[in-house]
Amino acid sequence: MTAPILLSALLSLACGRGGPPEGHTPGDGGAGTDDTGVTDGGSTSGTGILGIQGLRGEGQVSRVGPDWTFAGTEEAWYQSADGSVTWCSVLSSLETYDAGVPACDGCEWSFSLRTYGSVATGACAADAADWDGATFSYGYALDKYGYGVLAYYYQGYGWYGTYGTITWEPGSGAFQYEWPLSYFYYYAG
Repeated sequence: MTAPILLSALLSLACGRGGPPEGHTPGDGGAGTDDTGVTDGGSTSGTGILGIQGLRGEGQVSRVGPDWTFAGTEEAWYQSADGSVTWCSVLSSLETYDAGVPACDGCEWSFSLRTYGSVATGACAADAADWDGATFSYGYALDKYGYGVLAYYYQGYGWYGTYGTITWEPGSGAFQYEWPLSYFYYYAG
């Protein structure tokens, strides 16, 4: 029972990061509705343990001519709500590519990324290669208080700010983020 529920949650991360919650506006750090919600993974039996899923990444952002590029990794993770146990993670390398996404107004930089070389650990039932080829676009902006905001491009909606921990060092190009996506219930039996 555990593997199918975790697998469906993993595929939701790999295949799409969902649509923007109502009330979000680009570059505001997600002001409005929170990016978290409770799901039950589609199961109605067993005893669920509350967990949280999210993304974390790190790498180098650099400018090549008029374009921005990124070289680094992103990890999709599933853990207990208190962070004491990580049940599953998938680490993917990221490469920049041209997806034809409109520029992020108000962002310091933006680019589109594609995953490759994914490796799964823990209770992940999915074949890590299924994660290869996932595409998405990120940008970086400062909110009205001067804090960094990870902007995400939702196909059909545009750019939106996210909640999370985001740092970018313009001098070195070092970029790190952690973006909790949502809560879920992990069913052990």
